[in-house]
Amino acid sequence: MSHAALAQSDAGWGLTQLMQELRAVKSAHGKFVERKHLAVLSAPLEVSGTLAYTAPDRLEKRTEQPRVERLIVEGNRLTVEDPRRRRSYALEDNPPVRAFVESIRSTLAGDLDTLNRFYAVRLEGERTAWR
Repeated sequence: MSHAALAQSDAGWGLTQLMQELRAVKSAHGKFVERKHLAVLSAPLEVSGTLAYTAPDRLEKRTEQPRVERLIVEGNRLTVEDPRRRRSYALEDNPPVRAFVESIRSTLAGDLDTLNRFYAVRLEGERTAWR
């Protein structure tokens, strides 16, 4: 597609259209690598695994390195599992955790109303950068 055609197709594109496109995705998964910089460590801690989303509200983070752990968010519950135990929490009991969860889950779900409850949402960048 030419630059002119891309610019024309992007003219009516914005946050509402992005959320509609995300809402149409029923499942997605991918690998992740996090680098945590902590003052007590001489080098960043690298954490890796997979992240999976299933509409409308299930998010699963499987950490494989440096230790096995699974975080599952479904509805209003957060479940944390490791080889030794399983714990479950209500998201409404921990507002900072809920806000963090919703920053990811509501974006993937295209749920602008929920995002607006926790954040001042705005869109930056070209449409092609969101693909």
